[in-house]
Amino acid sequence: MSASHLATPAYWASWADALPVLHCQAPQVTTTILHLFEQFATAPPHIQAAHAARQTIFEHGWEPPSWQQLTVQQPPPARAQIFAGPTQPGWQQHAAAPINIAAREGIHSSLDPGRWSHEGTNFIRLLAQSEAREAPALLQRSVMAALISRWSAMFSHAAMQSFAPSLLDQNLSTACPPTAMLMATHHPSANSTRKPRHQPPGNSRLPPS
Repeated sequence: MSASHLATPAYWASWADALPVLHCQAPQVTTTILHLFEQFATAPPHIQAAHAARQTIFEHGWEPPSWQQLTVQQPPPARAQIFAGPTQPGWQQHAAAPINIAAREGIHSSLDPGRWSHEGTNFIRLLAQSEAREAPALLQRSVMAALISRWSAMFSHAAMQSFAPSLLDQNLSTACPPTAMLMATHHPSANSTRKPRHQPPGNSRLPPS
């Protein structure tokens, strides 16, 4: 995940975390700030930037509390199915969650070569075409097709390996079938529940010789 994508929720969260503290220590200043948010079109640039950050988060599928609500509302506790690893107090993880989900969906689409962009498929084709020139003329088309198939699978596998660990904090019962399959395959507990390939032979029912 690029830091530039998380800069917007981090900026909004800095305002959200600061407002209740400022409201307790300088309520008159908070009143002025809230008034500026109501007239954000003519407000200073930093107020407009905070308003734009909130709008961006909203467009990604999560509606943050209003600026007035933030003066008295504390962030809810982080949920394990949304946040992997240690969590921190404050609003940033909640604000970044919809952007992280959008990024996961983008990676998920890259697992299927049929959904790659034109630039991606063209890159693979040109690379295979260049490599196939070293083969005899009669075999170049076959070599090119084989390389495209092989490299597409390799890139898809690499994307899958990067995508699967990000799913370990999600609920398997609510995941879509492809996602659930990835989670079941790559989850650390998968190996503990998987049956051994070769089962030991049971007791024979044949009479002793």
